[in-house]
Order: sequence, then structure tokens, then C-alpha cells
Amino acid sequence: MFKKADEEIRQLGARNGFFSCLLDEEVVSLALTALVNTANALIERMTPYQRSVWRLAKQGLAQREIAERLGKFAQSVSDAARRAAIDTVVAAENAAKELLSKSFQR
Repeated sequence: MFKKADEEIRQLGARNGFFSCLLDEEVVSLALTALVNTANALIERMTPYQRSVWRLAKQGLAQREIAERLGKFAQSVSDAARRAAIDTVVAAENAAKELLSKSFQR
């Protein structure tokens, strides 16, 4: 078990990855790894403002509410969300949570 974990960590570093999942179900592990790494790659590219928008969006706030909280125009929030693919990040995070939840219910 430790040899497999060591090998995964070594490969993760070689691929410049963020995350590698090792569950009993290989397909679920691959899907989780892809979802988390996609979300993290997009988050890494966000500006501080886009990250603020993302944090509020993942709490379920509408763009109008985010604009009010941040003291910005709604169009500014919309532009930031679009440029940073925030909807994609939130969807990937939610899908990963759902997969994990279902994996541990079995």
C-alpha cells in the first residue's frame, strides 16, 4: 500500500498535478482526479477579484448578490465569472463532492 502511495506522489509531482485519487473503483478515481485537477487549474489562474467572486458563487449567491457584497457592478461580476469559468469550477467541485459522497455510501 505504501509503495503504491509513494509511486502516486512521485508521478503527481512529475505531472505537476494537484491531486490524485486512489479509491477501489478506478473509474471513480479517474473522474475525481480529473474534476479536482480541472477545478484547481482554473482556480490557479484566477485573479484575486475572480477568486472573491468564485468563493461567493460557490456559496450559492446570485451574481447580483455578489456584486452587492463586493461593492461592484453586476456586469463586472458577470465578466469576472465568464473570464474565470467560475460556473465550470463550481460545477466540477459539486460533481466531485457528489462522487465522493456516493463512493462512501457503498
